[in-house]
Amino acid sequence: MLVLGGLLGFVLALSVAAFAADDRRHAGRVSRNVSVAGRDVSSSSPEELGRILNDVDRRSSTTEVVVADDRGGGFTTDAGSMGLRVDRAATAERALAAGRRGSPPSRWWSWLGSFRSSRRSELALSVDRAAVARQVADKGRKGADPPTEASIRLDEQGRFVGVAGTAGAGTDAGRLADDLLEVASRGGPIRVEARRGPVAPRFSQADADALAKRAEALVAEPLPLAAEGAAGSIPTAILRSLLSSMPGPSALELRADEGAAAAAAEKALATAAAPPVEPTFKVEANDVVTLIPGAPGRSCCGPDAGRVVASSLLRRPAGPVVLTLVPKPPKLSDEQAAGLGVKEQVSSFATKHACCQPRVRNIHRLADIVRGQVIPPGGSFSINGFVGERTTGKGFLVDKVIDEGRYTEDVGGGVSQFATTLFNAAWFAGLEFGEYQSHSLYISRYPKGREATLGFPHPDLVVKNPSPHGVMIWPTYTDREIRVTLYSTKWVEVREAGQETRPNGSCTVYTTRRQRTFLDGRVDTDSTRAQYRAGEGQNCR
Repeated sequence: MLVLGGLLGFVLALSVAAFAADDRRHAGRVSRNVSVAGRDVSSSSPEELGRILNDVDRRSSTTEVVVADDRGGGFTTDAGSMGLRVDRAATAERALAAGRRGSPPSRWWSWLGSFRSSRRSELALSVDRAAVARQVADKGRKGADPPTEASIRLDEQGRFVGVAGTAGAGTDAGRLADDLLEVASRGGPIRVEARRGPVAPRFSQADADALAKRAEALVAEPLPLAAEGAAGSIPTAILRSLLSSMPGPSALELRADEGAAAAAAEKALATAAAPPVEPTFKVEANDVVTLIPGAPGRSCCGPDAGRVVASSLLRRPAGPVVLTLVPKPPKLSDEQAAGLGVKEQVSSFATKHACCQPRVRNIHRLADIVRGQVIPPGGSFSINGFVGERTTGKGFLVDKVIDEGRYTEDVGGGVSQFATTLFNAAWFAGLEFGEYQSHSLYISRYPKGREATLGFPHPDLVVKNPSPHGVMIWPTYTDREIRVTLYSTKWVEVREAGQETRPNGSCTVYTTRRQRTFLDGRVDTDSTRAQYRAGEGQNCR
C-alpha cells in the first residue's frame, strides 16, 4: 500500500509539474485544446486569435435569420443585416481565459480534461439595435396600422414645412433585438417570433422641421445650367417640385426626383437643342417618289443629366451645372423609311370647290400641314390629333360650317372638304377607319353616302392602315380643286359593290358596300355609313 500510495503521489506530482510547465509555455496565448465556434484556437497568440475571430464574424454575418410573424410582419434576412456580430474583444478575452480561471485544483482538473476533449469557449455576441429597427422598418412593418414617418411638404405659400409622423402598430424592434441575441447565443438556426406592439416613427417633428429648413435654403435661388455655350436655369418653383423627403438609415433625408430633374433641365436648355430631321418623301414629275434623307439633331441632355442635376440641387455647387448635349437620331432611319414601300400611287380622289373663298384658304392650309405624312403599317392617322384645333393663329379663317343640322360660321370652315377627299382616297386604297362621321346635311359636291366631316375635338377622321406598307398622304390643289393622292405599294383592288338606303324617321341612312380583293386572292366586303337630315334645322324624329 505504501508503494501504491507513493506511486500515486509521484504521478500526481508529475502531472502538477507538467500542468505548471504547460501553463508557462502558453503564457500570453490560448491554452491547449480550446475551440471557439468549432475552430481550434489552441496556442494562438492574441494577434492570431484576432484573425480567426474576424473570419468567424465574417462567416456568421451570412447566417440566415428568420423573423416569423403570422400577421404579415415576418421576413427573412441575415445576421449581418440585423447587426448581429461577434464581439471579438469579449470573445478573445474568454478564449484566453479558458482553463485559467478558478482555484489551482480546478484549473489543473480542466487541464487534465483537455486531453480527453476540446474545451469550448463561447462566442460573445452583440446586436446593433438601430440595424434591427431599420430591418423592421424596411421589411417588417406590415399590417393595417403601420406608422407614418415624419416628412416635408409644401404649404399654401409654397414653402417647405415639416410634418410630424404618426405612431402605428407592428413588430417591436427593441424586443426583437433582445430575442435575437438570446436565440443566437444558443447556437444553431436563428429563428425568432416577432412580438408586436406600438411602433413610433423613427424620426421626429424636429427632424422634419430641420429638413424643411434645409430644403428651403437649397431652393432659395434658381439653379443655373450650361451646355455647350447655351445657358439657362431651373426656376425655384420647379426646384421645389423636385424635392421630397425619405427615411434614411440613420436620418430623415432629402430626395431629388432624377426623372423630373432631367425634364426640367431639357426645358431650361431648350435653346441648346436642335431637333432631328425625319426622313420624308416628295413626289416629283410622273409620280416619281423620292426619299429625302433625315439627319440627327442634338438634344439636352446626356443620360446622366437627371442624376447630375438632382445631386447638384442637393449640394448647390458654385457656378452653373454643366451638362452635355447628345446626338438625337430621327425616329425613323433612312433605311427604315426606304423599307416602308412608299413608291407608287395606290389611289387618288378629288373634289371641286368655288374659287377664292375663305374656306378655300382653310382647305389649302390643312393640305399644306398634312402633306407628306406617312401612316405606318398597322398605324393610324388622326386629322385632329395631328393638326389640332383650327385657329387663326395657325392661319385658318372664319367661314361657314354645319352645326347640329344648321349653317353657322366658325374658324376653319370648309376643312371638311379636305376630310371628305382624304376619306375617299383612303376608301379606294383599301384603308380602314377608326372614326368618321358624315355631314348632317347632304352637300352636292360630295359623293352621297361616302364622305366625312370635321369638328374639334370631335367629329374626327381617323384613317387606319392595315397594309404591310407605309402610306403617304400627298394633297395637291388648284383654285377650284383639292386632290388627295396616296402613295404606297399596291396590295389590294377596290370597287364599290352597291349602295342601300333606309329611312330613320325623316332622315335617310346610306350604306355603301366596298369589295376589296387582295393580291393573295382573298376577297373581303365591308361598308361605310352616312345619315342626312331632310333639311336644315330638321331632326330625324
